[in-house]
Amino acid sequence: MNEVISAILNRKCIRAFTDEPIAPEVVDTILQCGIRAPSALNSQPWHFTVLKSRRMMDKIIEGSTMGDYFRGGVMAILISGKVDSPWAAGDCANAAENMCLAASALGIGCCYLASPRVAFANNPELQREAGIPEGYEFQYALTLGHPAEDPELKPRNEDCVTYID
Repeated sequence: MNEVISAILNRKCIRAFTDEPIAPEVVDTILQCGIRAPSALNSQPWHFTVLKSRRMMDKIIEGSTMGDYFRGGVMAILISGKVDSPWAAGDCANAAENMCLAASALGIGCCYLASPRVAFANNPELQREAGIPEGYEFQYALTLGHPAEDPELKPRNEDCVTYID
């Protein structure tokens, strides 16, 4: 099977990680895949903030009723979109998925998160502390690490397509 198709069909969210660090060149490759995501009118309305340690991740989840959003990952990438872009959410989702697929192809566990949005919505100062530039707002996060689990692929709803002649 084609490598790209195989990566898409076999990608899964990893929610348990080892403590082993991720090599900087692997992180750079994952980021380059996000930067090359498609965007409306090639506007590229994203900004990526790499959290290289648990310190800021722990600050983001402080006081959360949802527990550790980052699932114990050794690092995270925050994906922010330009506030004035009507397509930022979709474009940032494209970048997130590119990075998830790249991480998976490189043997890095990854989980796509929207739940930190609650922390940022309730604390605008946190956006600045987390390196989100002025004029951008948090969209998604990826938690990353070497997998400490190999979960089964989840069943998919195959009854979600309509063909029209």
